[in-house]
Amino acid sequence: MRYEGDLLYEGDMQTVSPTTARRIVLMKQHLAGPRTTPDKTGIMNVIRDLGYVQLDPTRIVAPSHLLVLWSRLGQYDRETLDELLWKERTLFEDWAHGASIVPTEDYPIFNELKRHFLTGKSAWVRRTRAWMKRNRRLRTYVLTQLRRKGPLRSQDFEDKSTVGWHSTGWARGRNVDQMISLLWAQGKIMIAGRVKRQKLWDLTERCLPDWAPRQQLRDQELANLVTQKSLMALGVARSSHIRQHYVRGCYPRLDNVLAGLEARQRIVRVEIREGKESWPGEWYIHADDLPLLDEVTGNE
Repeated sequence: MRYEGDLLYEGDMQTVSPTTARRIVLMKQHLAGPRTTPDKTGIMNVIRDLGYVQLDPTRIVAPSHLLVLWSRLGQYDRETLDELLWKERTLFEDWAHGASIVPTEDYPIFNELKRHFLTGKSAWVRRTRAWMKRNRRLRTYVLTQLRRKGPLRSQDFEDKSTVGWHSTGWARGRNVDQMISLLWAQGKIMIAGRVKRQKLWDLTERCLPDWAPRQQLRDQELANLVTQKSLMALGVARSSHIRQHYVRGCYPRLDNVLAGLEARQRIVRVEIREGKESWPGEWYIHADDLPLLDEVTGNE
């Protein structure tokens, strides 16, 4: 098997051992191999390679995103992360696998998902569209207050809803919080900062830096992009792993997408074999990671 630039020259399917596959995964996750420097460049490299760092308010030792970075970088300055988020804005908070920190350079991916939010015919989508329509006054009020006074916390808004939000979960009756969440999901507003653990909200146009990419992605472009990002973060993976990673639940017709990427030589199938038995299913590695595969295989 030879690779040259973006072109892959096919031969027999490459066979790798389980040990090699595991090493690839650990290296792509920055849990093995040379440790990157714990500065702005290092933080960006880690988050860029992982695709996202998930946020979780539950804390025993520290919030999960801080622990994820510490496990990859070692000791680093938390203020450096805040600068990247709230001053330089090379990172922003959005919804990937869950609530996450993601690179601003990937904004077109998340913007495209927002453009399709509340489309479809599911019962939840129909109910939510109807609720927002009946609460136009609250929507206009939130956006107007942000334009005049933002950034603001959710508690800075009055509840001017016409119809309450009905839910069996935590959002029941929390009409302002629900409207803010829906405006966020639609791309109208962004998280502009935090005061302790409280989010500050502002209009997207004021949060997004001028240099941020804003091009719209066609459906096929989006599918190809998120599939490759998921695979590159995982290192070696099956379609089921790709589907559950990065922007979980956003991989329609994944088998067709994988077949197209393989035909274009952007991804490569590998066989993971232990002794005489092969692991079940079809396993993939990104073509850009073939040098790493050859390096790891050569060092065994």
